[in-house]
Amino acid sequence: MAKALLVMAGLAASAVPALAAQGIELAPFVGYRAGGSFVDRGGRELHLRNNVSFGAVADLDLRRDIGVEFVWSHEDSHLPTDPALLGTASFDVKVDHWMVGAWKEFWAERPTVRPLISVLFGVTHFSSGTAETDARDRVVLAPGAGAEFFPFRRVGFRLDGRGYFVFTEGGSQVFCIPSGACALLFKSDLMVQTDVALSVVFLLGRSRPPKARPRPDW
Repeated sequence: MAKALLVMAGLAASAVPALAAQGIELAPFVGYRAGGSFVDRGGRELHLRNNVSFGAVADLDLRRDIGVEFVWSHEDSHLPTDPALLGTASFDVKVDHWMVGAWKEFWAERPTVRPLISVLFGVTHFSSGTAETDARDRVVLAPGAGAEFFPFRRVGFRLDGRGYFVFTEGGSQVFCIPSGACALLFKSDLMVQTDVALSVVFLLGRSRPPKARPRPDW
């Protein structure tokens, strides 16, 4: 799966010069993510702490209201655990979503505010600084909705809400403690996370000229 995403990213990168005339958006973001559960060896359900997320979005226009979207989203979180089972009261968890998909904007002729939806598909990578050797990759499906606001021609803002549906194979081991024993399991076949994120959007290629009144070109 990771190799397939790299191939798709390479094909998209080769098309960037041609697509630049249509439009490319780069949007670093910061958000707040919730959700995600595991089970320890004692059968106790453990919930990831809600935490700040961050990452970046790259949108390539296919036409003015439809395009291809690439997203990387990262969260540093932890699980409150039983020291008798894991030897620590807090287990460090890192969650990275790497995704590609399609976006659709509405009100394409409106100069400033545009609602949008997206559907993404990719890989979720689980890792831990607490564990020495363990990491896992799982498939993720991520629908989202939001809106873009462009007060300037090439600089704007974007608000997104997104769900992450990670196919996790319930009961399979996910993290190993330093002694080598894998103490945590995926709780079920589907892990659900959600987040809300705010981006600063930078437009390359095509700009969004305002209709109401002139604005600074930056």
